[in-house]
This record gives sequence, C-alpha cells and structure tokens, in this order.
Amino acid sequence: MRIHNKETCFLIIILALLYIVYGNKVLKNDGLVDNICHAKLVDMAGVYQTLAGNFAELGLVNNASAINQESIEIYKALNDQINIAENFFELGLIHVQKGNTTEALKYYYSAYRLAERAQFTFEKQTRYLSAIVRVYREKGQVKLAESLHRYILQMKSPN
Repeated sequence: MRIHNKETCFLIIILALLYIVYGNKVLKNDGLVDNICHAKLVDMAGVYQTLAGNFAELGLVNNASAINQESIEIYKALNDQINIAENFFELGLIHVQKGNTTEALKYYYSAYRLAERAQFTFEKQTRYLSAIVRVYREKGQVKLAESLHRYILQMKSPN
C-alpha cells in the first residue's frame, strides 16, 4: 500500500520512530476500545498494517511482525474478520521472509480457516490456500502440495 496523504505519512513516520525507541509499549493503550471512536480504531489499525508492510519491505521483519500483531488485536476488538485474516496472511509472508516456514503455515492456515468460516470470497480462500501450497513446495513436501493444489482446482467458483 502506498501512502499519498502527507498527514498519514507523517503519522506513520512518527509511529515508526516511537516504535523503534519505545518498542510495542507505544502501540498499547489500556481501554483503547472505550476511549477512541470506531473510525479512529479502523484508521489506527490500517496505519499499523501499513507500517508493518513498510517494515517488512525494508527487511525489518521482527518489527513488522510485532506491529502486525498489534493490528490484529485492534481488528479483533472491532470483530473485523476480513482484516484479521489479511493480517494472518501478512504474518505468514513475514515468516516466509524470515525462513520460518513452519510458523508461516500456522498463519496461512489461520487465515484460510477464518476465511472459510466467515465465507469469504472464493478468490480470498484460494489465495490463502495457494500460499500454503507454495510453502509445502519450498519444504519439499511435493505430494502434499500437489494434493492441496488439486483440492483448489476442484473448488467451485460461485461465478
């Protein structure tokens, strides 16, 4: 996601600097849901998600992972299933980048299970499953990857 709004970009830079100096204490605020309106929470979670993506692009995967977890907590408070799943997916990508495929699979499966339960679009479900297939191939578990790939091909698109 690219930032086009200067105010949002400035906020992200400030949050990044505060995070680097103080760690995830910056991102925690007791009673957050009670004290900030819903729209601001959505904005904040989006900023965290964007910040996590920027850290991941810079190779700062540990920072990206921590901020992504904070974003998930906000989305859980908002009961936003779509963004929780997307953050799980992003955490899977981060763990692949770290070379931790076992942890990546946990997050990819979490994203897929949530997508399946919440009846996300066919495209989202297959996106999450395809990521799992890629990890299995990387791990050399070709039969498992092929089996899951066949399952994806058999899934029926609602269109």
